[in-house]
Amino acid sequence: MQGTQGWRKDERGTGGSKPRFSNRDRAPIEPTTSRRLARDLEPTHPLRTNFSKGAPAPKPIKLDPSFPPNLQPTPSAFIAKSQPKESIPSLPFSDYSLNPALKEGLAKFFAPSNPDHLTGQPQPQSPLPTPIQHLSLQHFLGSKNRPLNKKPGRKEVHQVLLGSDTGSGKTLAYLLPLLDALKRTDKGIVPVPPTIDDPTIPRSIVLSPSHELTRQLTRTFKAFSHGIKLSVQGMSSTANGTLKPGVTDVLVGTVRNLERLVDKGVIDLGKVEWVVVDEADVLLGPDFEGETNKILDRVGIPSPSLILTTATIPPSLIAHLKTHLPDCQKLLSPTLHRLPIKLETRFVPWSGSGNKLADVVHELRRTFAADAMERRHLNQTTNVNPNVNVNEDKSKILVFANSPRKVKALERMLENKDVPVLAITGEADDRARGTNGRLDDFLLQPGGRPAPPRRAGSAAASDKAARVLITTSLLSRGLDFAPSVKHVFLLDEPRDILDFMHRAGRTGRAGRVGQVTVFGSSGGGGGKGMFGRHGEEARRKGMKQWQRGTKLGQELKQVMARD
Repeated sequence: MQGTQGWRKDERGTGGSKPRFSNRDRAPIEPTTSRRLARDLEPTHPLRTNFSKGAPAPKPIKLDPSFPPNLQPTPSAFIAKSQPKESIPSLPFSDYSLNPALKEGLAKFFAPSNPDHLTGQPQPQSPLPTPIQHLSLQHFLGSKNRPLNKKPGRKEVHQVLLGSDTGSGKTLAYLLPLLDALKRTDKGIVPVPPTIDDPTIPRSIVLSPSHELTRQLTRTFKAFSHGIKLSVQGMSSTANGTLKPGVTDVLVGTVRNLERLVDKGVIDLGKVEWVVVDEADVLLGPDFEGETNKILDRVGIPSPSLILTTATIPPSLIAHLKTHLPDCQKLLSPTLHRLPIKLETRFVPWSGSGNKLADVVHELRRTFAADAMERRHLNQTTNVNPNVNVNEDKSKILVFANSPRKVKALERMLENKDVPVLAITGEADDRARGTNGRLDDFLLQPGGRPAPPRRAGSAAASDKAARVLITTSLLSRGLDFAPSVKHVFLLDEPRDILDFMHRAGRTGRAGRVGQVTVFGSSGGGGGKGMFGRHGEEARRKGMKQWQRGTKLGQELKQVMARD
């Protein structure tokens, strides 16, 4: 397949003015200013230090042959080559120079609280670190095989970018070295009890783009903080948003919340030792860059250590690194800018009836019916533990739309058809109030545990559990969805391939099976056969046409062409 340098003549419609199956980006693809900048960007610290001898580098995604060979092409960014998979050793967490309390915390974190929902057997305990976790732990802490030469009493300042695919364990990749470092610099002095008028004084801050991700990160930090005896506060975890005054070891919050409370004098950033920017491509992108830079300026970067994490590296992030953080070291996993390995992509053309929401509802029901049939088959053909109810873990579907209006319209249609549904947009008034509510039914809890049961007698407990969650890009960043969320529906075409990766990456995480369904127009003839006897054939044909005829489809096909 050709690169995305422009549209071929045979892909144009009559008149040759537009691509026949184009999306909103109808112009031939030319390098933008940010792409030209990315093309010329040479990383300060190319990460090839432990490239194993003779190990072949992974095949790049070739989008534009004009980019120099010493840079790794990706759909929307051009960055230093990531670590080859063969160069990353498989060491257990116990081989790294971690605080013993954190090693005990890892054992508890991964302890099997529930048996496998099909076999009834205990879940595997203490998995090996993922590639990005190894790169981070080796860089910050060292291991038995490669210890670090740290000088006692010497303060080390880090600027590191952690880049890896969705669901690869980036939170633990920075959480473990952060808590280890805070414990090493903890003086152990009991402070004078603060008064109610004293500010909150964090030793580290973790910035996130949403309240939902803030709560998830807070839970994960608290799962480890008790054993290592460090304090954690989450700014989105209380109903009224109040914080305890005095010194706190870890403060997790959204950028805008933190900036607001710093301006009010509620938070004092004078003792910050570490800053983590989670989802850095968002927080250092156009929507949040101003607020994030203000916070980084206030804590005095580069004096405190800085960790950036991201699953995608767009040109805007590369430009920011070159301008503001030229010495930032890049730790990039071999799976960066790759879709989850067990993620299946399907295309469903609109039926041509004129009612697209009805098409979506039909596909929802078809998907649930197919999953139910599969579960019945598994129940009959596998050795299922008799104490395991295979109907408890019914599959769920996450639906992304590009606007709150479409979210509400689909919610109304599903409610009218008595389909339990949960809709969340940025306009919801209660998003910042202390709890995720019914959203927790869709999320993975720390250590892979299920959502806590609802209290008996509560209004939420009396509701029939929702199996469909409709949202915008609000929930496409960082959130760990439960294994029961096996399907992602994309009503609207994402802005670009990186946006697609974030949305699709909510399923098929951590090696699990998942499926993403893309709705759209496949070209001439419509999709009138999609619901009939030849529906699957129509969907396969539509997928091929969509991949040939749209910019996003072309880029997705290249991403899916794995070596």
